[in-house]
Amino acid sequence: MKECTFYKRLEKPENAVKCSACRHGCTIAESRFGICGVRKNIGGKLFLITYAKPCSIHLDPMEKKPLFHYKPGTEIMSIGFFGCNFSCAFCQNYDISAVKGEQVEKLLPGMQEVSPEKFISLTEESGAKSVAFTYNESAISIEYCLDAIALARKKNFGTVFVSNGYESEEQIKSLRRKLDAINIDLKSFDDEFYKKICGAKLEGVLETIKSFHKNKTWTEITTLLIPGKNTSHDNLKQLADFISSVDKSIPWHVSAFHPCHKMAGIPKTSANQIKEAMKIGKDAGLRFVYGGNLSDSDLESTYCPNCGAKIIERSLYGVAMGGLEKAGGLSRSARCADCGEKIEGVFE
Repeated sequence: MKECTFYKRLEKPENAVKCSACRHGCTIAESRFGICGVRKNIGGKLFLITYAKPCSIHLDPMEKKPLFHYKPGTEIMSIGFFGCNFSCAFCQNYDISAVKGEQVEKLLPGMQEVSPEKFISLTEESGAKSVAFTYNESAISIEYCLDAIALARKKNFGTVFVSNGYESEEQIKSLRRKLDAINIDLKSFDDEFYKKICGAKLEGVLETIKSFHKNKTWTEITTLLIPGKNTSHDNLKQLADFISSVDKSIPWHVSAFHPCHKMAGIPKTSANQIKEAMKIGKDAGLRFVYGGNLSDSDLESTYCPNCGAKIIERSLYGVAMGGLEKAGGLSRSARCADCGEKIEGVFE
């Protein structure tokens, strides 16, 4: 474990602390945990008990995050920990995100330690070009993330968060010019959905999206479409209009839900529901809208928003960028090989 940096001590109640890692801003009494279940008050100091004790490390394709406009076709070394500051009833990774508090403490002694130095060494050995903090909520492990990011940037590795979008403004400020890209889940445009199903507030997520975009962190948005919960036309239109109001070039991934966790009785999302959501996004002016979790190349490929040419083809066999004219080295944009239209992203 390691003492946290994102917190302050409180005069009252005695030995209590206030965590500032995320927008919950938990006040944590001595010997108690924050909502995330991994930030614990021990003797009036806040500790990240999972520091250097990940539960998952994998080499993934960048597209799995999903990030389609950040170093497409490359591999990324991904790490995740127990715990989460949300309690989503539909969580796809609930087997790690829902493990909190004393459950985590019991597991820690038997877990292998992976220091930030070791994580970056594994990344180097793998040939990956980036590192990702993912699988659970990255924000709750910010002290580990920042230590690893500092080492990653010395090796010129890209740095990525996959997040529910509840980072505090203090944390977002600390990541400026350090975090290269982020995929944020925007789960619904209904605050009641967030409160009842996720244990959070919509407004905080909206502010986070705007703040990361203002920081010039490359941002993509994912919405998991849960039939009967967030698939109404009005909800999808509000989501698309909000993203468009921030930046029409932000890619929006609308992904199919598969029955899981506490929503195992809800049917999976149909292809027609995905296509309807994509149409709503495009009608709102979004330049890049993708359908996910259906293994449909047509829905996952990138098309020029000007001439319609297929410029990045994605399939089970990989990524082909024959229609993309790239600048030398890393570039914040490229161009369609057919018409010259600017294609926003971070390309190699």
